[in-house]
Amino acid sequence: EKIKNPISCGQYITKSFNYKKAILEHRKKKFHISFEVILDDQMKFLKLLKKEVNFISNSLSLSQLNSLRNNSDFIIKEIPALSTSYLSFNMRKLSDLNTRLYLRSLVDKKYIIKNLFKDLYFLSNGLLPDFFKVFKKYDNEIPFTKVTFNKPLKLITTTNPDFLQLATYLQQENKKKNILLQIYPYEWSLYVKKIVDNEGDLFLGSFIGFIAPDIFPFAYGSDFIPPKGLNRSFYQNADFDKANLEQNYTKSQEILWNDPPAIFLWHGKSYVIFDKRLEGIYPTAQGRLSFLNNL
Repeated sequence: EKIKNPISCGQYITKSFNYKKAILEHRKKKFHISFEVILDDQMKFLKLLKKEVNFISNSLSLSQLNSLRNNSDFIIKEIPALSTSYLSFNMRKLSDLNTRLYLRSLVDKKYIIKNLFKDLYFLSNGLLPDFFKVFKKYDNEIPFTKVTFNKPLKLITTTNPDFLQLATYLQQENKKKNILLQIYPYEWSLYVKKIVDNEGDLFLGSFIGFIAPDIFPFAYGSDFIPPKGLNRSFYQNADFDKANLEQNYTKSQEILWNDPPAIFLWHGKSYVIFDKRLEGIYPTAQGRLSFLNNL
């Protein structure tokens, strides 16, 4: 409400604006686009069904989105978003490579994405989504032997509902292998503190919003262990550091596969759902509405 005279730029000018609704007009083609703030999720969904709203970007629930997949009145377009979720090893406690390879072998990512999350996410084959030019897939078998654990493993997670659901599933599946997994969910600030203070063996987390492969050193470089960076795994690998310094990110990916600090689970989805009468609408990895420039 405090913005009385918003500035117009680009191909659109602002015709009207308040805290609930903004109307833009294309400078040349003169058509109008109306943006509505709809706080209630169910109301947002109903307005789309009634075609009172023509497109929605990244703001429906999983069940709502899936309910529209077979609705011929709408088109859904999806691409991997700039986020990667992972199950990370605390390298101060799980430094043994064979142990990490064995634990990685127990996580059926394809099953998890398809059955737990109904294909809400894209399968991850590494830290980067595959649309990065330097992406290379590594999934070759690396020999390992079965490991017996004499005490429970402690899994730290946030209170994110998907992570809690995954943690419970992992707990049940690992129990079948005689591995006891204890789950400790925390709000964000305490979650980070517990990890940095060396209290867990494993932790669930996500990297969000990175736009370049230089995420590699920041996420797992030896110089970026907290408080300097996001390397909460406390991973240290001289060859990895050298590859990053040389910007040889293909090599960086290979090292993270052969000597894993984490199990990369999935990439989030960026999507738009829109009335089939519309054309030229597409999602972006950042969730931007760039397609408006092409209408």
